[in-house]
Amino acid sequence: MTDVLQYIHAHIREPLFAGEVAHLFGYSRWYFCERFKRYTGKTFVEYVRYYRIQLSALEILSGAKVQEVA
Repeated sequence: MTDVLQYIHAHIREPLFAGEVAHLFGYSRWYFCERFKRYTGKTFVEYVRYYRIQLSALEILSGAKVQEVA
């Protein structure tokens, strides 16, 4: 799962879909989602959303305007 998380972090500004990421790493979507939730404690969508919010918050705290970040 660390490879999956590295991939997500590297491609966070692109559209990410659980099925596509699962296929990329050789998993079925169902197995991937189960394993991902067990590893992170969040669903794939929750994790991606959480990570994007965290990055946005850091940008705003660094002086970027909310409109620019959005």
